[in-house]
Amino acid sequence: SSGINAEWPLRPGYMYVDLEVKEIRSMIKKKLEDLLETTSNDEITGPMKAWVYNHLIISKMSWGFTVYNLPITFVRELGALCNRYLKKWLGIAHPCTTTVLYRSRDQKGLQLKNICTEYKVIQLIKGHQLCNSSDPYIKKVYSNHKAIADTQKMWSYPKKEKRPTATLR
Repeated sequence: SSGINAEWPLRPGYMYVDLEVKEIRSMIKKKLEDLLETTSNDEITGPMKAWVYNHLIISKMSWGFTVYNLPITFVRELGALCNRYLKKWLGIAHPCTTTVLYRSRDQKGLQLKNICTEYKVIQLIKGHQLCNSSDPYIKKVYSNHKAIADTQKMWSYPKKEKRPTATLR
């Protein structure tokens, strides 16, 4: 469910959102907190915990990122939570910039996956799949979502999918 109650009368500029959206956010945040806390409490070293974050935690979060259209501000909150744990595990000072965690090794970084970037990539893949579906109903869902997204200021995959796509063989 998208969290929008179709039976509620909508006026221009207003949207009725079910409490379900808040429940989904809290469920996703709790899952991430549980994964980070479980990893933090393990007896492995800090760099091993960062490896678990990069290869396990991010992949476990990907299903929720695929199914739900979350506000980017919420995903940034999740990113801040991840940054706190990663800095603690790796012994990085609190005032140090977090870009060092996500920069490539060529740029003197640790090349970890940024949860915000991963969310955006997953959303773009989802948008591409919906847009290029052979099912006309799915294409209609995409065009409806695009029409709504074009009227909003927030980040959304239909806004970012502007480049023509190459045919894969």
